[in-house]
Amino acid sequence: MQFKVIILFCLMISSQRVKSENKLEELPENEIVYKKWNEMDKKVKSFVNYAMKMAMPTVIRATSEMNLTSTCMKQGFEFAMGLRNLKEWAIEFLDSSGKSIDGILAGTIGTFGNYDGCLNAVATKSNPSGGKEVLFRGQYCVLEIKPVLPIEDKIYRFNGRIEGLVAATQNGSEFIKKMASLAHIFYAGSALFGICVPSGCNTEDLTKFTRYFLDSFAMNSTVIHCEVRHTDYGTPFIVSLFFYSLATFLVIIGTLLHFYANSKKIKFQSKTIQTLLAFSFVTNFGKLFNMKVSDNSLAFLNGMRFLSIGWLVLAHAYMVAVLTSPLQRNVFYVYNIFDKYFPHLMQQILSNSTISVATFLFIGGLLNSYLRVKELEVMKSQSNIFKYIAFRLWRTYPVYIYSILLTILLYPLGDGPVYKMFGKEYMEACYTKVWRNLIFINNFYPLGESCLGHFWYMATDMQLYLVSLITIPVLLKRPKYGVLLNMLVVLISVVFTGVYTWYWNLTPSFVVTHVNREEFEEFWRVHAHPVINASPYFLGIITGYFLATKKAIKITKIWQCVGWCLSTVLCCCAVFGTKKWNAGEEPTEFERIMFPSLAKTSFTIGVAWIAFCCATGHGGVVNYILSWPIWVPLARLSFLIYLTSLGIQFIFMGTFRNVSDLSNIIIVWRFIGDLFASAVMAFIIAMLIEVPFLNIQKLVFSKVRKNNQNSVTANSNCKSNEHEMKVPDQAKN
Repeated sequence: MQFKVIILFCLMISSQRVKSENKLEELPENEIVYKKWNEMDKKVKSFVNYAMKMAMPTVIRATSEMNLTSTCMKQGFEFAMGLRNLKEWAIEFLDSSGKSIDGILAGTIGTFGNYDGCLNAVATKSNPSGGKEVLFRGQYCVLEIKPVLPIEDKIYRFNGRIEGLVAATQNGSEFIKKMASLAHIFYAGSALFGICVPSGCNTEDLTKFTRYFLDSFAMNSTVIHCEVRHTDYGTPFIVSLFFYSLATFLVIIGTLLHFYANSKKIKFQSKTIQTLLAFSFVTNFGKLFNMKVSDNSLAFLNGMRFLSIGWLVLAHAYMVAVLTSPLQRNVFYVYNIFDKYFPHLMQQILSNSTISVATFLFIGGLLNSYLRVKELEVMKSQSNIFKYIAFRLWRTYPVYIYSILLTILLYPLGDGPVYKMFGKEYMEACYTKVWRNLIFINNFYPLGESCLGHFWYMATDMQLYLVSLITIPVLLKRPKYGVLLNMLVVLISVVFTGVYTWYWNLTPSFVVTHVNREEFEEFWRVHAHPVINASPYFLGIITGYFLATKKAIKITKIWQCVGWCLSTVLCCCAVFGTKKWNAGEEPTEFERIMFPSLAKTSFTIGVAWIAFCCATGHGGVVNYILSWPIWVPLARLSFLIYLTSLGIQFIFMGTFRNVSDLSNIIIVWRFIGDLFASAVMAFIIAMLIEVPFLNIQKLVFSKVRKNNQNSVTANSNCKSNEHEMKVPDQAKN
């Protein structure tokens, strides 16, 4: 039908061309141009009138059968009349809707039209007084469309075709065979269309309209969301802005007091003034970027921590790119390249990057036990368990809450065709379900049921820390029994992971570039579970205890060589063990259960050897690189980089107005920007909240600080002892 209308339009133009040429020959040149413009207007009106006549019977019949709301029917009729009369606002509505997709056979599955043009569009008519009366406004809606698909089998590779569908379409056209060979892409994503409709039509109206026309083509359609232009930021935004403004105000006051005290050579005794001075930008900047360390024995942790967070942010960049596949151009082409590339050995570093979490859990456990031993050496007794919990919450809550407030502050400032779609899944729970985060149980809830999915680590880390308050005292009083108890926890973690994987029939590893919703939720069950993550943490506790109690350890060259070889093998097995599945070979039942059971544990043992060698003077060039002074300030920011990075990545991609190209180079380029932006946000939170609260801790718990001063210096990373303690305890993914 559309092709016939275009042909007819061309014939109408050509039939009138000869008549108009004779009339225009005798006119002046400018008059000829003006005449042609007027004739073009008449031809366009004629074409639109003809198209409306052709389409209206079908539209009227369809709308009567769909039972649309009266408001939507009325505004739809007014839009049709405006389009017939070539009203500017009606053309803007039409122009703002997505048209045909360029490169659909290459996998471009999104067309979004003009998002801003739709939201700015206003339908008007002239009133008797000569003014304009608003009829309705533009409403931008996103449709999700995907073909009907068979029940999905387990996917063990990046690009696994639906073999049953491919076989069923062998006798069909080349087009349908091509689409069947690529249909597995729609398990992970859908085609998205942006359309501009009158504001009086609701999602139910639009759903009825699209399904009426698409059901006959074996297509499932869903209206993801609709939005109109508004500027109401809401109470949560105002609250977040208030707290950030308050922190900024305190930093300004503290900085001014700092300059005043230095100029007058005054040392304030008032606790109130000292509290305000804790927010001094000058003092805190020096503490944050001080690269001196008083003891190099654990300096390697700085490099280990920052390089691990960089690895994770890079992996998230790939994951976000695939999660936002409707925003990518030529997805099938890119998938074919990735399908050839991802089975390669080195690419497993990205596809299996989630194992980097084990590094942060290990560091957290190591420093937890290490500092407890040093505290015991000075105080000769263990502190009250509630004191440890209070200190932990003091160091955790301020930055945790302000990281959530940052998301609430930034989220309303962005927009885009798919911005709400990502936000609903990832950020909107911050408005209603943030309490789950604040009591550290958010890792027990499905995706979308807690604020910021990657904050699962905060809950898991706190839960493991609370368990360590039971195991570490045993380790300190009865070392042999304590080691056995912590090893028992590790064993329980390994066995539980295998049983859990077998019971729920989970895949052995999450392939970060195959993000089917069901598989991602399965992966979430394993990735965020505290018992499954206990193995790295309690191996870290054992390692930290031995590093703190064994003063001088000598290892012969032969055993060093054996240890480094075993460490390399264990880490490589955990990281590169997914190669065969990415290459398309289905794992055996034994492999499917054993790999997730042992992957984190084996990787952590390899990391533990690196830590052990670096701390005891056997690290060589590895310790030299990991102990570079430049890592010190970067490591202090790594925890906050983790908290802010994924939200920034989703916000950035969500603001895209149209499809863009996708390649390894582009993703790496985005990663550099993501890492830099996250570091900037981390710096802001550190200067506003993190370092000031550590300074306040010095004032509030001054007596405790005095007793613990010597123990804290064992892992000093800056001038403030309180900040030194905080950095180890908060070493997070």
